[in-house]
Amino acid sequence: MTAFRFTPWALASALAMVGLQANAALTLVSPTVESGAGLGHVNTVLTIQGSNKSPLETGSVGVDSVSNTMTITGDAKTGASQTRLWTLGDIGVDSASDLRLVFNANEPGSGRDITLTNLVLTIYDTSGAAVFSSSPFTPVHFDDTNAGIGTAGFVFGLDAADVSAASSIFAGSFDSFRVGLSASASGFAGGPETFFLASAAAPVSPVPEPSTFALFAAGFAAIGAVVRRRSSAG
Repeated sequence: MTAFRFTPWALASALAMVGLQANAALTLVSPTVESGAGLGHVNTVLTIQGSNKSPLETGSVGVDSVSNTMTITGDAKTGASQTRLWTLGDIGVDSASDLRLVFNANEPGSGRDITLTNLVLTIYDTSGAAVFSSSPFTPVHFDDTNAGIGTAGFVFGLDAADVSAASSIFAGSFDSFRVGLSASASGFAGGPETFFLASAAAPVSPVPEPSTFALFAAGFAAIGAVVRRRSSAG
């Protein structure tokens, strides 16, 4: 299991590029530099990619309360690995304070800035009813981003007020509750921007890539060969 790695560069960049607002419901916990967090490797809940003709890219994934089915709106990408609903059980979260959302801005070039203008997380019960939504979000500006879909960027968590408001959800049978998200950003120059869900206890747990499986197989084969030689020698 892979954990977030915090580098001095990342911490210094966070202090330089983000003005934290105390009243933001989803607040920046810390930056992170982490590879292996691309589409299909983590619990990507939402991917948005706007048009150059618009100053704002926006999108959401949620649940229709009447049909109890997934809804996708705006500039959200619709591929199964790009935008989908995850359950709290899928994420491995057992408390509101444990829930994490990781924002990865895939802007081209270095020194590229972007502003998250909205970020609201919603939890739906098994009937499709919204049982929690995070409070209104205060925009956060990033002077620099880590380009690349496979490179994680900035970790958000619920603030104390929202943790308290959501805590009752985790008192019963909540594993099948689904998590939706709406987001918007300005100052973008490419994209797509991705958001994935994680647990604070184990923030990133990427699915091994084919090359990783091959490396494991080669390692096991080598161990087997050594064991056979020792057995023959004995």
